[in-house]
Order: sequence, then C-alpha cells, then structure tokens
Amino acid sequence: MQSLVYLTADSDEEIESIDDDTIYVVGGLVDRNRHKGATLRTALESEVKTKKIAVRKYVDLAHGSSEVLTLNQVFGIILRLREGQSMMDACYHSIPNRKKKTNEEKL
Repeated sequence: MQSLVYLTADSDEEIESIDDDTIYVVGGLVDRNRHKGATLRTALESEVKTKKIAVRKYVDLAHGSSEVLTLNQVFGIILRLREGQSMMDACYHSIPNRKKKTNEEKL
C-alpha cells in the first residue's frame, strides 16, 4: 500500500531517502513570510505525514541563505535520490552555488 508524505520546510521530521511506495507532495508557496507554516498546517489538517529536506545538514549555506528550496531544486533532489545518489550529493548538486558558502566564507 502506498503512503503519502507532504514535503515542507516547516516539518520537524527529516527525509533521508526516497521510498518507492510513497507518494510525495511538494508544498510550495511564493510568499513564505505572509503564509508562514501554511503548508505544514495544510498537511496536519489533512492528517498527512510531513518531512523536510534538512539542507543545512548537507550543504554549507551562505550567510542569509534560506533553507527553503524552489520546486525545481526539490525535484532535482528527489530525482537524484531516485537515481541512487546520497542525500548529501543530491543536495549539493541540486542547490545553486549562489546559496552555498564560498571558500572565503568557510574560513
């Protein structure tokens, strides 16, 4: 039987891998400040399990960069996971360089 998981940056639970028997719903809103927590509330009201991609766990983000990802970045990560890449590699290759710390920032 297939399960349903709502991917939202507001979830407390982290996704580590992709399960073939799970349908993933990608939550996306343009105005995060105005609708903070809306995707999490929607999932909880619908009694759907939630998870997030723990970006900072896998990528050193530049100062001021948000953990919130665009739809194409999330899909890129999911596709790379389906291809067998690790979460670290999937995040690193799907998140644009402008969001990552430069070598100077890492010092």
